[in-house]
Amino acid sequence: QFLPRLSLDSGVNYSRLYSVRNPLYSDERDTDTMTLHYVGVPLGFRFNFLQNQRFNLYAAAGGTAQKLVSGTREVIRYSGSFRTLDYDNLQEPQWQWSVNAGIGVSYRLLGSMSLYVQPGMSYHFDNGSDLVNVYKRRPLNFSLSAGVRFDIFR
Repeated sequence: QFLPRLSLDSGVNYSRLYSVRNPLYSDERDTDTMTLHYVGVPLGFRFNFLQNQRFNLYAAAGGTAQKLVSGTREVIRYSGSFRTLDYDNLQEPQWQWSVNAGIGVSYRLLGSMSLYVQPGMSYHFDNGSDLVNVYKRRPLNFSLSAGVRFDIFR
């Protein structure tokens, strides 16, 4: 917190994207499963518009830089009575950038530790990679974040 009602937020977040592509036609049995693990660093501002000793109601806005740390694709193909499995490790050298906004409430438990819940929305920019995921197919997403917050300078 650097002004009475305004603070700078940062931290570390983790996102797991999981998708399964099922067959389009009833005579197909092939499946394609993809799992992506991202670690990100959010940076944003929080404006406290209603607060007392324990509760805080606030609005937040900022951005996040995420990096794919692990990704896999598993394709199971059927041909007659034969089944083949293709397994690929996925990489994405580009960072995934996004902006976000939300409204939240927090409850201070002890000293600088509080619990929070924050519904919000985010927009993920196209990072130019060939890896197709939900960030590219649906860049505007709604979320519900919850967790423990530590105020360093309290």
